[in-house]
Amino acid sequence: MARTRRSTAALIATMLSIVGALAVISPASAGNAYIGVDGRESRCNNNSRSCLYYSTLSSAYWATTGGDSDLGNNYFASGTGSGAGQRVRNNAARMSCYYGVAQQCQSYFSPGYTGSMDWMFWGQTGQLYYTWNDEASMKVI
Repeated sequence: MARTRRSTAALIATMLSIVGALAVISPASAGNAYIGVDGRESRCNNNSRSCLYYSTLSSAYWATTGGDSDLGNNYFASGTGSGAGQRVRNNAARMSCYYGVAQQCQSYFSPGYTGSMDWMFWGQTGQLYYTWNDEASMKVI
């Protein structure tokens, strides 16, 4: 009986150590969320392909024609509403993708277009999900 208990305990300890090792070496998976709803915001027009907004569609915005691999050196346009002059990186809550110019707009958690991503098709706006106040790069494709 004692030998069976020791064998069972050894088996459980081995299994726990394997599970623990797997938990340490397993890569984190990045999430991606489709956030688009039909609609557009008039300030994000054909001079820009996508915009990020400080909070609502009527707040300060930052516009791009192709994206940026590091939003840390970009600022919301001055005089455009609440949040104007603030750094874009880690400060946006919404995104829009201009109708008919881009096929898809993507906001990424990390610089270099990596990490979790929120995306939408052209002609849409949406509330950021994975990258809400955590966006570091933006791509328009």
